[in-house]
Amino acid sequence: MADTRKTVLITGCNPGGIGNSLAREFHAHNLRVLATARQRDKISDLASLGIETFSLEVTDESSIVNLLDEVRSATNGRLDYLVNNAGRNYTVPALDVEFDEVRATFEVNVFAVMRMCKVFAPLLIEAKGTVVQIGSLAGVMPYVRVTCRAMLCCVMPCHVLLCNAVLYYTAPCLSLLDSKLTPSLPLSRSSVQHTTPPKPPSTPTAPLSASSSPPSTFASSSS
Repeated sequence: MADTRKTVLITGCNPGGIGNSLAREFHAHNLRVLATARQRDKISDLASLGIETFSLEVTDESSIVNLLDEVRSATNGRLDYLVNNAGRNYTVPALDVEFDEVRATFEVNVFAVMRMCKVFAPLLIEAKGTVVQIGSLAGVMPYVRVTCRAMLCCVMPCHVLLCNAVLYYTAPCLSLLDSKLTPSLPLSRSSVQHTTPPKPPSTPTAPLSASSSPPSTFASSSS
């Protein structure tokens, strides 16, 4: 009997990470989970739950293509959700940057995401599927984290033009950028707790006249 469950492919599912937890959660919601890691034996904890596991090196295009063949064969050429979770961190003072590390970080966090979307596009389009991006708030806040911004720039056109799908952005909060497909997803807006920090009380200040001195905080000092 054919497996009619929706399928979700997740990269970077080593124990203790977001991918591993997502694999368990999707499995609990009766989705067919295809979990990946560089070393398949490292995710035997997921295999013991009945989750299908595969080896994948996201920086190796041949590894991605081999996975495509396995997934296409297993799912009859369809993929409902692609979760690009695999990533690496490199945070150092600007003057201590090692460019080999920067290149390696871009390979995993940016170019691998683009490869995964491109290679699995036919399966996603066939299923009218969804691309899910796991990123970092560092991509949208003042912080020296170039790869996060680059990843967002490269994948935003993807969910509009490639799959016409929902793009989830997580880290560590989960925000919906487009809720058109929400009813069909195991994670919905109602399952996410949003908290808004209280605004600091505003203190009205009188406008400065032309003859007024600037506040002491901004006054220039002389020695």
